[in-house]
Amino acid sequence: MAAITLGRVRTLRKTPTIPLWAWILGALVVAAIGAYPQYGSNYYVMSLLGKFLCYAIFTLSIDLIWGFTGILSLGQAVYFGIAAYVVALSLKINYALTHPTRYGGKIPDFMEWNG
Repeated sequence: MAAITLGRVRTLRKTPTIPLWAWILGALVVAAIGAYPQYGSNYYVMSLLGKFLCYAIFTLSIDLIWGFTGILSLGQAVYFGIAAYVVALSLKINYALTHPTRYGGKIPDFMEWNG
């Protein structure tokens, strides 16, 4: 395509697209991650994979909001932090059920009211 402006010819360039090899490689990576629970048996790797995918989703959400709007929004970080806090509390409660606490009860120390 060419556009004529004041006697000069100016060519319009097409925006670069993602090459075919990148699409194929991305599809293979997604397929490998999706098929790992069927063929992989290592619990540690599965837990790491879950953590990495959670962090990737969180990072992509920040990147999309910051990249397209230019606004650093930490609204989703509130929910991420609340979820991390709830997981930590539930782990502490599960630990207190099988191990004696400081006061000998079945609830964690932070839930004890006035000793």
